[in-house]
Amino acid sequence: LPLVGLPPALFEQSIPQRFAQMAQRDPQGLAVGCSERTMSYSEVDATSRRMAGALVKRLGAGRQVVATALPLDLPAVVAMLGVIRAGKIFMPLDPARSDETSRAAVNDFGAEFVIATGPALNDPADRYGAPMVDYEELVADSSEADVDSDPGDDALLLYTSGSQGRPKGVAISHRAELHSALNLAGGI
Repeated sequence: LPLVGLPPALFEQSIPQRFAQMAQRDPQGLAVGCSERTMSYSEVDATSRRMAGALVKRLGAGRQVVATALPLDLPAVVAMLGVIRAGKIFMPLDPARSDETSRAAVNDFGAEFVIATGPALNDPADRYGAPMVDYEELVADSSEADVDSDPGDDALLLYTSGSQGRPKGVAISHRAELHSALNLAGGI
């Protein structure tokens, strides 16, 4: 459904393009706050660009799937933007979900690796069926990237519980995700 009163240009762009506009408009404004920590738009922008640079160095060009197994906190937000900014497809995994379900999601979509942090890095190597990569290592990289994506490109893969018994993935485009976010935020 179209957003009433909002110009289509707001959601006819990629998620990184929209975020960069917000960062340019209010660099010191609060972008995200979790667990008594906050990050400004400029901090999230710079950190996600470094993660994107590290991902492009590791994976090269292309629309590969990159999974994350991060708690709902600042790293999860930065990782989502960093993965998408690298031109990759972001697939969040719930660290509390069963190993079988998470492994199926990673295998079904061929995730290159799983970004994790803290104690999760000590999980058994086969928990997700893909190599684990340290979030802190990725955001510490000094290279930067911001790969152009089309609004119709897939940005996210969400693995559902599957109403018919078998879990399945749902792809969400940049356009669809921005449309949803703008509806929730009243068009910011």
